[in-house]
Amino acid sequence: FNDPPSLVREHAAPLLNRDTHLLDAAGEEGFQLEASGPLHDWVSFTTNFSRTDGAPGVRRLRFEERYGELHVAPRGRGGWECTVFADRGFDTFDFVIDRHSLGLAAMARLPRALSVAIDLERKRVATQGFFGAPEWFQDEYVSLTVSRLGWGSAGIGVTRTTDPRDLPSDDFGLPTADRAVFAGATLSGDVGESHQVSLFAGRRRGGRACTSGTCYDVPSLEGAELRVTSRF
Repeated sequence: FNDPPSLVREHAAPLLNRDTHLLDAAGEEGFQLEASGPLHDWVSFTTNFSRTDGAPGVRRLRFEERYGELHVAPRGRGGWECTVFADRGFDTFDFVIDRHSLGLAAMARLPRALSVAIDLERKRVATQGFFGAPEWFQDEYVSLTVSRLGWGSAGIGVTRTTDPRDLPSDDFGLPTADRAVFAGATLSGDVGESHQVSLFAGRRRGGRACTSGTCYDVPSLEGAELRVTSRF
């Protein structure tokens, strides 16, 4: 089973990736425009505009997104690079009437084949409320990863959200806190040339994830998970 060809941009940033729009093959159509190029010897840009419309019905549904990023990779300046992005759009298929995000990702190469990467992201979302007024929630994400070439990586990640769908609740479904925090640590390494082992421990936020045009649901988790990936 394959999804139809992607009509929207697939993002590497975790908070944007979980909001990738899923196309309905029965009548949804639109377009995607992207431009990229150099601004300097070590600065490049990418801009993207995507829009899709659902089949005519009781109400016209639309997804729209504007994305822009700058990538800085100085040559001979200590082996570091940085990407900053901004994104804004809406998705009435999912009752989202406004969504805007900002993010920064940086990586530095260190001696002894080591590297350090940090990722900072923030997103604000307005959904259509029952009485017409928008209801806002906010996501914040930070991660730090240390890697060694030929060995593997170790990282920690924290997500803080006020999304009502992720808040803890009582037996009657009423929220018992105004925000939720998901924190975890991941260790991964290669075993030979064909296998990779990854261990996660902590609390993981469930939701959508997309890779190479295929989207799937990641289950929420509180505990530990061991994953072995083999390539043949």
